[in-house]
Amino acid sequence: MAEAKAITLDVSEIERTAAQLAKDKAKAEMWNVDIAIFFFAVLVIIIILLLQGVVIEIAASVAVFSLSMGWLAGWRQGRRLYQYYYRQEFDRLEYIKREGKEPIEETVEDMIRKAMRAKWQQ
Repeated sequence: MAEAKAITLDVSEIERTAAQLAKDKAKAEMWNVDIAIFFFAVLVIIIILLLQGVVIEIAASVAVFSLSMGWLAGWRQGRRLYQYYYRQEFDRLEYIKREGKEPIEETVEDMIRKAMRAKWQQ
């Protein structure tokens, strides 16, 4: 039986690694479909305003305000996701340090994939 290699990570290294992983995940999910739909709706509203003959200054101020609100919503969502992912990664790295191995996180989808591969290989 193979020996599990000892993982020596100090707390500062765990925090730094967890922070980087959480930052990467949060940046990837910061701009989701809801915000993209909001930006598309703003574009449609601006086009309608311009087609109705509204002065460009008013349409521009509506656009700037709406885009600022969309950016703020994305930024707040990114902050929340960062906090969530940081805690998740920190706990995972603490477990790896304590147990010396990766936690088993096999989902139902993974089990189905394995079963289907086994069936197709027969």
